[in-house]
Amino acid sequence: MVFVYFESDDNERRHGFEIQYSSVEGACSGKIAVLNGEKGEFGSNYDKDESCRWRIETGADQHVRLDFVNFTLPSCSDCSCDKVNVYDGRDATAPLIHTLCGSDLPGEVTSSGNELFVHFESDGADRIRRFRIRYSAVGDKIFVLLNRLRVQIEQGCLPKSHDEAPPT
Repeated sequence: MVFVYFESDDNERRHGFEIQYSSVEGACSGKIAVLNGEKGEFGSNYDKDESCRWRIETGADQHVRLDFVNFTLPSCSDCSCDKVNVYDGRDATAPLIHTLCGSDLPGEVTSSGNELFVHFESDGADRIRRFRIRYSAVGDKIFVLLNRLRVQIEQGCLPKSHDEAPPT
């Protein structure tokens, strides 16, 4: 954030001044508000001894979905070196749902509520570290699962009738 304060007296009249500026999105940390259907990405190459945090929030009736586009972190036992922690809530006090490291591309992660908190930590060693995470707002998970089941039934993947009692 930049704040500019200009004060003038009434002694002389001048043409003023001109300021040129540009804004850049910070690569490390921030709050991301996701609207319905909106998508975006975060993550990049990182230096050693980084600690980056992102809180991703969507509307009350939505869930946050993360898809990992690129994931290259060092592999070490128990993710004790560089890692990405994903919490199911607004900060690191929420339940930890994933600790990710190594170079295997993780599967999608969906919040149980309308917020996810992502914390990236790198240690002091010089290694290649990079990841890109795509985020999006998705509808109610139960609705999505029921909708998938309905489609499977309509396509003949599952029996249409579940009325019969199991054999005894």
